[in-house]
Amino acid sequence: MTCEGPVLGCVQDARRALEAVRDELRCDHRAPFPAIYAHLQRSLERAVTGGAPFEEPSWLAGQLNTGFLNLYLDACEADRAGRPVPQAWRAAFDAARTADVNAGQDVLLGANAHIQRDLP
Repeated sequence: MTCEGPVLGCVQDARRALEAVRDELRCDHRAPFPAIYAHLQRSLERAVTGGAPFEEPSWLAGQLNTGFLNLYLDACEADRAGRPVPQAWRAAFDAARTADVNAGQDVLLGANAHIQRDLP
């Protein structure tokens, strides 16, 4: 996914991409993470349209948001295609497949992989 602007359009595209992943996964235990992530994008949409005082909104809501999202989308696509994924994502996806964890734990495992592994 790329972000060519405007900023609001980039955030909306990110939300729609996450909603598509969520909808495709349906009742799969991997679905709670993109559902929560889509909610975060809706909050970012409101902040951008509400005139939130971001010093560089095109960087925050556009390039940073899109680049960070792409790391998740890449891991998700690789997992669904049976290709190798980073270990942190492997732990999250494998736990979700076992259904031995609840939705909250699925979200926390995904958030951990995304923040601890992808953000740095």
